[in-house]
Amino acid sequence: MVTYVLICSTNSAAKTRAPGRKGQREMTTVLVTDTGPHITTDNVAVHAELAVELYQETTDGPFTAILVRHETRWWDDDPDPDYVDTIVSRSEFATSLPEVFAAVDAWLVTGHRLRVQPHTWRPSDSGPDVGAVLILEGRTVPTHPIAGGPLGCWAA
Repeated sequence: MVTYVLICSTNSAAKTRAPGRKGQREMTTVLVTDTGPHITTDNVAVHAELAVELYQETTDGPFTAILVRHETRWWDDDPDPDYVDTIVSRSEFATSLPEVFAAVDAWLVTGHRLRVQPHTWRPSDSGPDVGAVLILEGRTVPTHPIAGGPLGCWAA
């Protein structure tokens, strides 16, 4: 049996997320078999969701939006889950606060076929000690339901 598993490593030397967040995420695809040298188990459950982190470093600066994949992984031989965040994409918007939400949705629809559910926007810690005057996070959903193929059950 052959299983493909996505493994993310962290390099804390680089800043790629909102201020106050540590670590650069690099994604590597690892081939794992029943007797593979990298991972000794072939049973893993993964919960993944995509979210947008939106921040502004100064009151007159642009907004930066980062599309992040949050994963929680449970291995059959470890009771504690692993948490992995992967940066999928980022974009900057030189617009006002009321207009930035529509700009973020347009970017997500065009580039990723996603949108942010308006009621999911939540504030995060911000201020001089964090390096941003505003940090928000919102959950994304597909713009079109998955209707066919092996993932067709998601549309129900």
